[in-house]
Amino acid sequence: MEVKEYGTSPENYPVRITEGLHGGDYTFEQVAADLIDNSIDANATFVEVIIDSQDMGEEKKKYSTGMQGTDKMFCIVLDDGDGIASEERLIQVMSRGVTRPKENPYKEYELGSFGVGLKESSLSQAYEVTIFSKVEGGDINLIRLSSHAIKKHEADILLKSSELEPWMKMTQGFRDCMEYLGSQVKGTAILLEGMHKMELEIGDGDRTVWEDIIEERVMNYLGLVFHKYIQGTNVPLSDGRAIKKQVKLSYCGPKNIIKPLDPFCQDPKWKTGLSKGTIGRTTSIDTLVGDEIKKLQVSAWFIPTAKQPGRTAHQDRMKSTRRENSISSMQGVYVFRNMRLVEFCSSDDPWKGILARHDNQVYHRWEIHLPPGKNVGRDGSSFKLNTSKSQVKFGVDIRKKLRSWGSSPGVKWHDDDPRKVSALERAKIRNGGDVAWKKCANCGSPTHTTSKCKKKKPPKPKPPKPKPPKPKPPEPKPPEPKPPEPKPPEPPLQPKSVEVVETDSGNLLSQTMQDGKVIFSINKSHPLYQELMRKLRGD
Repeated sequence: MEVKEYGTSPENYPVRITEGLHGGDYTFEQVAADLIDNSIDANATFVEVIIDSQDMGEEKKKYSTGMQGTDKMFCIVLDDGDGIASEERLIQVMSRGVTRPKENPYKEYELGSFGVGLKESSLSQAYEVTIFSKVEGGDINLIRLSSHAIKKHEADILLKSSELEPWMKMTQGFRDCMEYLGSQVKGTAILLEGMHKMELEIGDGDRTVWEDIIEERVMNYLGLVFHKYIQGTNVPLSDGRAIKKQVKLSYCGPKNIIKPLDPFCQDPKWKTGLSKGTIGRTTSIDTLVGDEIKKLQVSAWFIPTAKQPGRTAHQDRMKSTRRENSISSMQGVYVFRNMRLVEFCSSDDPWKGILARHDNQVYHRWEIHLPPGKNVGRDGSSFKLNTSKSQVKFGVDIRKKLRSWGSSPGVKWHDDDPRKVSALERAKIRNGGDVAWKKCANCGSPTHTTSKCKKKKPPKPKPPKPKPPKPKPPEPKPPEPKPPEPKPPEPPLQPKSVEVVETDSGNLLSQTMQDGKVIFSINKSHPLYQELMRKLRGD
C-alpha cells in the first residue's frame, strides 16, 4: 500500500466497483436522456436513438446476460455534434469522476454538468460501453469501457481500438457505429451492448410486443423531458441573457421523429383563453443559492379534461412515460433545470409536500424552474438536485412558501372565475367540469362564500311564546242507558188442522205444531196405550 506525503491511497477493487454500477437504479429511458444531454452540450442539431438486436457470438464472456448468442439487444445514441478531438479526451470522458478538462469547464447553461458521467449511467444498463467520435476533418477515435475486460484482468482499464478483442469488432452495433460516423462530417456515437436489465425485462420468446412498448415509452419519455428543446427554447443565464437551443430527436430512423410532449397543454387548441381551457398563474419564490438570493419561477396549471378534443391521445402519451400507466400518476410537480425536465411526479411524493396526491387533482400540475447558475442545487442551496438529475429535494422554507401561495394565490386562476379559491379547490372544480362552484347560502351567488356575503341574512322570526292553556271544564258524564222495555208476548199461533199419528217410541202422547197443523203422536208400544185408546173411545 503506497503512502503519500499526506493521506493514504485506498485499495482499489475495480470489479466490485463496476458491478456496483451495474446495480444502479437508472431506467433505460433515463440513461438515453443522460446521453442526449451530452449531445446537446456538443451543439448537436439532431440525435437518434437506435435499439436493435444482434448476434453476440458463441464465445463465452465474463458476463452472460445479453453477451452470448443471437437476438441480443444493443443501443446506439448517434448525434451530429462537435465531436471529441483526441483519444486522450475520450479517455477522460470515460474515466470515473472526470467529465471536462479544467481548461474547458462546463458552462452554466449546459446540461451534462449535473450528471454522473457517461460511465456510471451507462453501466447501469449495459456491460459494454463504446464511444466513437470524430471532429470535422478528422478520423474516428474510439475507446471502450468493458466490464468483461475489467473482470478478466481484474483492473480498472479502458480499451483502445488496438486492444479490442476480435469479437468486440464483429458485432452489428460496432459496425453500424463505424458506418454512421463514416458518413457524417462530425459527431459522436455511443454503443451500449450486453443490455443486462433490458434482457431480463423482456425475457425469451417473441420480442415484438416488448419492442413496441419500449418504443412508445422511450419516444414519449424523451418527448416529455426535452419538449422545450424540441420546440426551440431560450435557456436563461444568471446575467439576464439567454442562449437559443433546439434539437431534433428521432427513434430507430431519422424519419421516426420524436414529437414534443408538453405536460401543461399550452397548445392554442387547449389554451384558448376560456375558463375551461388551460388556465394558470405564475409567481416567483425567493431561494438561496450559495450566498445569493435567486428566484424560483413557479406556475400552477389546470389543464383541460379528457372531454376536450385531442386530450385522450395526449393523456395516453403521458401515461406511457410512467410505468404506473395511470393518468392519476401524472399530477404533481414538474421541475426544470436549464429548460430540461429533471424530475416529474415521483411515485412517493409527486407534490413535494405541497399538496397530497388525490384523484380529484388529475388535471392539476405545477411547473417549477430552478434558477440559472453553476452552483444551483449544490451545497449551500435551499434545494438539492441528485447526480442522476432525477430527483430534487426542496428545503422546508421553500415548501412553506409554495404551500402558502397555493392556498392563497391572491388572484383568480382565470379572470372569468366567480371568485378566488385555492389551487386545491380550483383543481377539484376543474375535475368536476368547471360547474361545481359552491353558491352563497344567503343570496345564491357563486362569487363569494356565505361567510363573506355582504347581504345580511334576515333573522328568522322568533316564534310567539305559547299562552298557558285554559283549564277545560269537566266533561258531563253520559246518562246511564235505560234498560230495554220488554217486548209484548206474541199471540199464540192458532192451529188450522189436526193430525194423529202412531209411533213405536217416545211418550205415550206428545204434541207438535208444523205449518199450522197440530200433530198428536201416540206410542202404540207404551204399556198404557190400550187403556188410553179405551178411554178415547168411551168404553
